[in-house]
Amino acid sequence: TTYTIQSIPITVTRIACRQYVDEFSLIVRQFMSMENLNVIFALASMGERIYLIARSRIPEVNVGRIAMEFNGGGHASAAAATISDMTLIEAEEKLIRLLHKHVRPESKAWELMSAPIISAGPELTTLEANDILIRYGITMLPIMKDGKILGLFSRRDASKAIYHNLGHLPVTEFMTTEFATLPPSATLGDIQELIIEHRQRFIPIVENGCLQGIITRTDLFNLLVNDPTYLPSLNITQSQPSAERNRNLTNMLSQSLNREMLILLQTIGEVARQNHFTAYAVGGFVRDLLLHIENYDLDIVIEGDGITFAKKLAKAVGGSVRTHVKFNTAMVKLPNGFKIDIATARLEYYEYPAAMPTVELSSIKLDLFRRDFTINAMAIHLNPEKFGILVDFFNCQNDLKDRQIRIIHNLSFVEDPTRIFRAIRLEQRMGFTLGKLTEKQLKNAVKMNLFDQKLGRRYFHEIQLILSEPNPLPAIKRMVQFDLLRFLHHSLILDPRLSEILEETQRAVSWHKLLYLSENCQPWIVYLLALMSRIQTRAMLAFCRKFEVSERYTQILIREKIEAKRIVRILERRAHLCPSEIYWLLKGLTHEGLLFVMALCRNKLGKQAVSLYVTQLRHMRTHLRGEDLKKLGYRPGPQYQTILNHLLEKKLDGELHTREDERRFLKSEYPLTTREKKDSK
Repeated sequence: TTYTIQSIPITVTRIACRQYVDEFSLIVRQFMSMENLNVIFALASMGERIYLIARSRIPEVNVGRIAMEFNGGGHASAAAATISDMTLIEAEEKLIRLLHKHVRPESKAWELMSAPIISAGPELTTLEANDILIRYGITMLPIMKDGKILGLFSRRDASKAIYHNLGHLPVTEFMTTEFATLPPSATLGDIQELIIEHRQRFIPIVENGCLQGIITRTDLFNLLVNDPTYLPSLNITQSQPSAERNRNLTNMLSQSLNREMLILLQTIGEVARQNHFTAYAVGGFVRDLLLHIENYDLDIVIEGDGITFAKKLAKAVGGSVRTHVKFNTAMVKLPNGFKIDIATARLEYYEYPAAMPTVELSSIKLDLFRRDFTINAMAIHLNPEKFGILVDFFNCQNDLKDRQIRIIHNLSFVEDPTRIFRAIRLEQRMGFTLGKLTEKQLKNAVKMNLFDQKLGRRYFHEIQLILSEPNPLPAIKRMVQFDLLRFLHHSLILDPRLSEILEETQRAVSWHKLLYLSENCQPWIVYLLALMSRIQTRAMLAFCRKFEVSERYTQILIREKIEAKRIVRILERRAHLCPSEIYWLLKGLTHEGLLFVMALCRNKLGKQAVSLYVTQLRHMRTHLRGEDLKKLGYRPGPQYQTILNHLLEKKLDGELHTREDERRFLKSEYPLTTREKKDSK
C-alpha cells in the first residue's frame, strides 16, 4: 500500500510467514530497487514476532527515528525493529500514526542558521579582529565588504599572527578565502556534507551574493546529539563522496611494494608493538603509494621515544643506528645499505617568523599538522593490530584527487618560508596546482620579505632540490612569477638571454644523460651556474656566503664560472680549433663546467668542440708511458712530461696511431743524447 503523507509517497507492505526468513532485509532492498521506491516500510510476521525493515532515500523520511518508536534502531536511511505483544494489523496502524507524526519537510539552512552575524571589514588589523573574537567569544569572524563575504578569519590564525608580531597587518593577509557557502534552502544533508565530510567548521549562508546567516559545527552537532539517528551517514547520495579517512591499504601495500619492503614494514610494526610504541609510515611514501608512484624513501614516526625504538629496530634487523638527540630522530641502516629515517611524533613551533623550529613531543595528529602540505600529512599504521590503516585528519586524499597543493594552516609560509620553494617544486614535479588560498598566502609571505632570516643552508637545500629536478625550468619560471629570483640576487632577471642560456643548459644536461657515462654529474651545479651566469663573480661569492654553501662547492662554482667565461670567449673568437687545442682548453673543467660551457656557447662549432672533448678526446692516452721512456734510455726528469704531452698532441691531431708511430716520433723529435745512449747500454 502506498500512503501519501506531506506529499511524499510512502510504501508500506506486510507479510505473514510461518517460519523465520533469514534474508528478509535483502528481499526488501531488492524490492525497493526493482520498484524504484524512495521509501519503504516492510512488516513481516514470522513465528511469534513481527519484524520491521525500513529504508529511505530521501531526507524528509527519517526511518531511524520511526524505528526507535518500536524500540528498534538504525539511522536516517536504514533501520529495523523487532515488535512483540502486537498483531500485524496493530503494528501497521501504529506505523501509520508515526508516519503522520514524524514525516515532514526536512529542516532547511534558514531554520538552523544564526543571524544577525558578527562581522568585520577588510581594513581591520589582526589585533583588532582578535579583540572582536575574544570580546564575543567566537572562533570565526566573517570579513565583509558591501554586504559580500570576502573571507573567514579564525582565532587560531589570529593567535599565530600575533605570536609572530604580525598583529599590525590587515586581516586580509591571513583570512581564509577558500570555503564553500550554502543557500538558505540547503538541506541538512548539504550541511552535514560540508561540516562532517569536508571538515568546514563554519558555513556562511548566502543568497544573491549577500550573507544571511551562519551555521557552525556546534550547531550541527547539537542537532545530531538531540536526534542521533542522523549520525551514521548522510541522508543524500553524494555524486563525489569524500575519500574514506580510515581506508585499509593492506592490499595496495601488497600489490605496490616488493616482498622485502612489505616484510620490513611488518617488522617495524612488530618491534613497535613489542616495545609498547605505535609506528606509522608517513609523508611522501604514503602520498606516492596512493598515487601509484614508486617511492622507497621510508620515513617512520613513532608515538613514544623514536631513538629508543630505532635502537630496538636496529638490533632486530642486524643494522646500525645514528641518532640526533636534539630533534629526537634517528637513522637505521640495514645490512644491505637501505636507510630508514625515524622520528618521534613531535610538535614544532616557531619563536618568530622564519625561525628554526622548537620541538616538543606530541601525537601523530599534531605531528601531521606541523607538516608542510596536506598531501604530505597522511600516515599508515604499522602495528599488527591496525597494519595498513590510513590516517587522514585533514581531508588530504581529496587534495590528491583534485591535484592541489594546499598548506595546512594560513601562517605555514610565515613560519617556514622554505616551504615556498618546496611548494613550487612539488607543484611542477607532480603536475599539481597551488590552491587559491595557498597561492595567496605564498604571495603574502614573499611580500613580507622573510628571506633575510638566518636560514641560508635550508634555503639552499630547497634550491638544490629544485635545480636537481629532471627539468627545473618550469619551477624557475614559477619562481619568476612569484618574484623570487631577487631573493637569490637583487640583480637577477629572467631576460631573453638568460632564458636562452637556461634552455641550452637543459639541452646540454639531457644530452649528457643520454651518453650513460659512468662519471657522476650533478645537474644542479650546471643549472645554478647558468642561473648566475649574468652576474659578476663577486656576486656569486656573496650568494655562496648568504646561503652557507660549503667551501668545497663554493670553490667549484667560482672556479667553473671564471674558467667557463674565459673558455667561451676563446671558442667564440676562434672558429676552428684543432683537437689538441680543444683538449688543452677544456682539460681542467669538471663535467658540470663542460656542460655550462656548452650552454653558454652561441656558435655551433663551440658546442661541437665540447661534445668532441666529452665523447672522445678526454679519453685518449698515449701508448708509451713514463716506464717506456725509461726503458728506451731517456733519463727521468721534467722532460718526461714534455715528451708525453707532445706525443698526446700528435695523437689527438691524428698524426700518430700505433706504438711504433710514437717510437719513430721520439727518435725523430727527441733523439737520445750520447750519455743517454751510453747509459742505456
